[in-house]
Amino acid sequence: MTPEAEFLLSTLLHGPGAPSTAVNWNILLELAGSHGVLALFCEAHAGPLPDNFVCHFRERWARSLFLASELEGLLREFAACGIEVLPLKGPVLADVLYGQLSLRPSDDLDILVRQKDFARAELLLIELGFQPVGPADDYHRDFVRNGTYVELHFGVGSPSAPSFDLPGAWARARTLEFRGYPIRFLSPIDLILYLSLHGLKHRFARLIWVADISRALGALDPGDTIALLEAAGTYRLRNVFLLSCEITSRSFGTRLPPDIEAAVRGRPELVRRAGAWADRILATPADPTTAVQNVSSYLQLADSPGYRWKHRLRFFAPTQQDYQWAARYHIHPKCAPLLRPLRLLIKYGPAPALRTLFPGPVDRD
Repeated sequence: MTPEAEFLLSTLLHGPGAPSTAVNWNILLELAGSHGVLALFCEAHAGPLPDNFVCHFRERWARSLFLASELEGLLREFAACGIEVLPLKGPVLADVLYGQLSLRPSDDLDILVRQKDFARAELLLIELGFQPVGPADDYHRDFVRNGTYVELHFGVGSPSAPSFDLPGAWARARTLEFRGYPIRFLSPIDLILYLSLHGLKHRFARLIWVADISRALGALDPGDTIALLEAAGTYRLRNVFLLSCEITSRSFGTRLPPDIEAAVRGRPELVRRAGAWADRILATPADPTTAVQNVSSYLQLADSPGYRWKHRLRFFAPTQQDYQWAARYHIHPKCAPLLRPLRLLIKYGPAPALRTLFPGPVDRD
């Protein structure tokens, strides 16, 4: 690690300490800000900070308050229209896991609705002044209004991504209070699995995504440990979950429950990969926009060769959006399966498609 990365992680883990003379505070600011842990660092440092740290912290705090206010208004509008929503990440996650909006920054608002309500939710956002940013894809659509970005989801990931029990997650969602307003949010078990999937999708490019999992594990009821492992196994997310746990343990020293710790130690190849990924996280400032969004990492973690090939081929099965695209250009729907590979190549390029079909071995990293 660089001196800046060592001081940043040490402060987050152990609190105030004297930085070495080799620490460049401007580099430290860029590192902490890009990884989403600037507020956590400022709180843990508990001492005088350079003015630019204070300025950036105040800007992000103001942004968090603004997005929380925007989300509160949207939740009321959706409720008035009878559209049930589940906020994903964002201000609600900051409130649930960190207890303060300022400690967990957000760049946008992720809102999950049921697929049957997606079209109505799109129209509502447009009526509220949000403009679509491109067409809907296989699981969400982006909107923007005066600098506020909203990702409207009807799924947590592409159909080619690892499966997630959405019907069950809706049924298990808990009722919480956000700024005095009742909302629904993912259950603790579903939240941890979702955060693990999200981290894997972006190859844990930001330290805050690891911190989220650490906080969620720390808040887990001890009696839910076995249920969490069983749920991860049922939905073929066990290796994804165990990898996330080991990365969290290595990065933040998170003490894993004994059952989870034993499961992790039983997979030495996952331990090796987690170590390599954890070492990379703070090697440079994070740039999530360049994170590779594909399923090759997940497929490398899958145990069954038959399942890996079945899942790879799902990537090329036409979705509802492919049929809508064909209809828009007056193409017969029977041609959608032939157009799907072409659309994927145009959208992602050949490299992600090849990595999806032919991922490297599990210990490649």
